[in-house]
Amino acid sequence: MLPEMTQRIPASVAVEAGWVPSSGHWGPGPLNEALGDIQEGRIDAMNQAGLTLQVLSVIGPGAELLAGEEGISFARDYNDRLAIAVEKNPDRFAAFAHLPMKEPAAAADELERCVKKLGFRGASINGTTDGLFLDDPRFAPILARAEALGSPLYIHPGPPPRAVRDAYYSGLPGEISSYLLSNAGFGWHSETAIHILRLVLSGTLDRNPGLKLIIGHLGELLPMLLNALIRPSGREQKRDGCGPYRKLFWIRFGSRPVASSTRPHFSPR
Repeated sequence: MLPEMTQRIPASVAVEAGWVPSSGHWGPGPLNEALGDIQEGRIDAMNQAGLTLQVLSVIGPGAELLAGEEGISFARDYNDRLAIAVEKNPDRFAAFAHLPMKEPAAAADELERCVKKLGFRGASINGTTDGLFLDDPRFAPILARAEALGSPLYIHPGPPPRAVRDAYYSGLPGEISSYLLSNAGFGWHSETAIHILRLVLSGTLDRNPGLKLIIGHLGELLPMLLNALIRPSGREQKRDGCGPYRKLFWIRFGSRPVASSTRPHFSPR
């Protein structure tokens, strides 16, 4: 979260999207300032934790909340700033592209620009866009371009849509309890699990067989539920025992993982 970019997202938009509680604070603060440090402060923290390389990405409200040219220019500006940080410390930083998800054709073009011209490693996508998962045909151009480029998409959790938050997480004592449960406490992990399952069961991965996906946080609940998911599907007789789920778990849990993300479940120390 770069402060100069964070300030371009209206607080009301961040609240409505579920990134912050209505009684909370959006904008500069100790956590956001630490996340926005992509210079020596971050490198010092990496050294203390024994980390050699970090892939910089945009987590939190961003271009996916902005329509039209506003979202397109926001994503481009953010990516240009990430590229500068990587250029200054190429041995310590790489980057994932930030995409204007409300404009899929432009998002596909921005992904290609970032990969081919800026040397980015892929893209990071924050949950749903307008309440839609990536299996919606609207996002086909993004998936096709990522597959053609051979660039992975990191599906990072995002807040559940308003209707889900209201039905599942509202009514608890204190707004902060509902907020935390709907986000990092539980909600966004289950949201990402559903996201991935929809990509599998909708046939999206069959239509994009070379698409590479990355998920974090110990697999967003899916490894623990894999056996339960396989049996009802009638896939247990498949050669690899995982049926269509193999397309996901080869990436995250196989012998040649693309990436591994355990935080906050384990400390890097």
